[in-house]
Amino acid sequence: MSTPATVSEKSTTVRSINNSPSRVRPAVKLSRGLAALACRLFPASTAYWIERTVFAPPRARVSPHARKVLANARSFTAGAQGLAAWCWQPDPAGEVAPCRETSTTRPTALLVHGWAGRGSQLTHFVQPLLDQGYRVVTFDAPGHGVSPGKRSSLPIIADAIAEVSAWVGGIDVVVAHSAGAASLTLALDRGLWIRRAALLAPLDDIHSLTYAFLRRQGISEAVIDRVEQRSARWLGMPWSYFRASRRAVERHEPVRIFHDRGDRDVPFSQGERLARAWPDATLRPVQGLGHRGILRAPTVIEEVTSFLRPASTDC
Repeated sequence: MSTPATVSEKSTTVRSINNSPSRVRPAVKLSRGLAALACRLFPASTAYWIERTVFAPPRARVSPHARKVLANARSFTAGAQGLAAWCWQPDPAGEVAPCRETSTTRPTALLVHGWAGRGSQLTHFVQPLLDQGYRVVTFDAPGHGVSPGKRSSLPIIADAIAEVSAWVGGIDVVVAHSAGAASLTLALDRGLWIRRAALLAPLDDIHSLTYAFLRRQGISEAVIDRVEQRSARWLGMPWSYFRASRRAVERHEPVRIFHDRGDRDVPFSQGERLARAWPDATLRPVQGLGHRGILRAPTVIEEVTSFLRPASTDC
């Protein structure tokens, strides 16, 4: 029998350090009345428009801090998709080692952003992971940041994770945020190997969140069903398949899950459910950080890097 996930007895409580971070929502902008009217009069056209907007994430901006950290990275393009990516790894001579390696003895940490995010949002983890001896890699998923593409999805991001991993010669540990955590579980289910991962405000069930959001905007159930049916044809699976906790029960990697109890974008209950399903998971509740502030909280960063210590220091 699998060992159940554990919830840490001592929560990490930190004061808010975010400055009104932008909420992560699909770019659907209609008044409720107009949306309801469009659903009644033009259900097929409305479903087509919503599908195109839901799967087209807005491009996030780069913060001043991220610009400084990126300036010390080597940028490269990964895989056939030409994904924008960055790596940090000085060699003993003080020069930057190659980013692409078909095989490497260096431990590698991958930073994975969430929906409507970009790799630079996790740059607060770069120096602490370098101090642990890791080569650090991040990237912009398709349709995000400066990577090509206008449409994205959890399977598309999962493919990008696997592609970047293969491009750099494999990864050992992952720090993944929000939808990036859900995409990571899908990539693991498809054969990606990692040693352990830290999941920050992980998304478990995108189906329920998207459905609830569209209903609040006045979109009818019938039109939402049309959107799901249309997208399922090119996704190759229904939205319900993306529930990360359904795949987590088969996982063996140790994970540490950090989630703010007051997260208004991805409710705490989603991280809690994923932690219960993952056999070797520990849930670390935090307070006052919100959905994006958790990426910059010193106590979270310290605990994440301690948990992701290189394998040579494991007991």
